[in-house]
Amino acid sequence: MLDPLPPRDRYGLGAAPDSFRVSELRCTPHGAGDGVYGEAGIALVLDGAFEYRGAHGAALALPGAVIFANRGESFSCTDAGAASNKRLALFFGSELLDEIADAHGRDRAEFALSALPPSRPASAFAPLLRAAARGDVLAAFDVASAAFATTSGPTRSVSTADTRRVLNAVRHVQANFAGCCALDTLASVAGLSRFHFARLFKTVTGESPAQYVLHTRLAAAARMLVETSAPVAQIAYGSGFSDLSHFNASFKVAFGATPSRWRAAA
Repeated sequence: MLDPLPPRDRYGLGAAPDSFRVSELRCTPHGAGDGVYGEAGIALVLDGAFEYRGAHGAALALPGAVIFANRGESFSCTDAGAASNKRLALFFGSELLDEIADAHGRDRAEFALSALPPSRPASAFAPLLRAAARGDVLAAFDVASAAFATTSGPTRSVSTADTRRVLNAVRHVQANFAGCCALDTLASVAGLSRFHFARLFKTVTGESPAQYVLHTRLAAAARMLVETSAPVAQIAYGSGFSDLSHFNASFKVAFGATPSRWRAAA
């Protein structure tokens, strides 16, 4: 159901005026750059990390983030050191989006936000986008409706300098998740006070520093469970957990099963 990546300089061309299409977009390091959207679209970041800048500001796009694109809008992407990034994108034909915007009382079919960090509001888009990828027309309508509802009203922008400070901390966690990722350490990496850093980090990523470290460690553990035959305890300690019971409980909350059962079902 997923279309190939369209030409990099004109993302979104191809949706009929009264329809939509879903694409899986992949960029490798140094493969991103500047572009112009041919159609309006909404994308869920599935993997990787990159700096994104659109008409309504810049953001650090991490897994779970949502990107909003307007037709004719210029944008730029800069990789954040990840091996690659992957997004599930839904592009709308102009007539279809105008119809949905009108139903929401919008004079213009435009999104007033460039990106939404991983958060509870952002999480609502994932099941809808996946359903749209399976051809569910109503889900595609719901994606646009959620976007118009989410992007209404003013949003607080974050400077490029502050975004890059957070990015430095994110890179530290990605490279050192098995080691020390305490708040003091991450704030020092970012060059900020603990309080300022904690508040800024959540604004940019949608998670507190502690949540991001936990989720990064759990994701690493999940990969090791699938890719290696190492004992669960070894994987827990190797991914940064100092307490096995805490690892087991956290993993079950995140993945819905204990590490052993999740590995067996993978």
